[in-house]
Amino acid sequence: MLVSIKLNGVEKLLKKLDPKAQDKIATRTVSKVAAQAKTAADKEIRKDYRIKKKDLKLTLHKAVSGTAIAVIKGSRRSISLAKFSARQLKAGTRVEAKRGEKKVFSHAFISTMSTGYKGVFIRAIRGNKRVSRLPVQEIYGPSPGQLLKRPETIKAINKLVNLKFKKILHHEMKYYFEKHSR
Repeated sequence: MLVSIKLNGVEKLLKKLDPKAQDKIATRTVSKVAAQAKTAADKEIRKDYRIKKKDLKLTLHKAVSGTAIAVIKGSRRSISLAKFSARQLKAGTRVEAKRGEKKVFSHAFISTMSTGYKGVFIRAIRGNKRVSRLPVQEIYGPSPGQLLKRPETIKAINKLVNLKFKKILHHEMKYYFEKHSR
């Protein structure tokens, strides 16, 4: 997803500055807006999905000098269903990945491995029968990347960027002028 911004009047003011100042102001502004956008995306995802903040791993690559581009990434690796408030029942395992939508996986069970990893597993099927013990297969939910690409999340990011970018840009310009006018 790419968010591009066009500001009228600000470009003229930036062009009056030396290229080093333009770069510094643009880099700082984009990085700060991206950090706030990451937080907004995180909140939007957790509003709809029952997952803890620490389990939803979104990464931010801030803008560096020379490029005014920041990237918010979500891992492609799916999140274990155990992270989505899984509960063991007699009939299997109940998971509420999306808030208000509980799903029961029959024959599934929650287990902690010898390494301490906790997951929701189901026994493999050979022929038409489930195997008695091993192998087991883990059941996964959506990946952070999939959750980040949802239209609701993209809408929240765009809304924040449109709301905050100009304000942060003016703040960074003011900061730069105050610092370098001495």
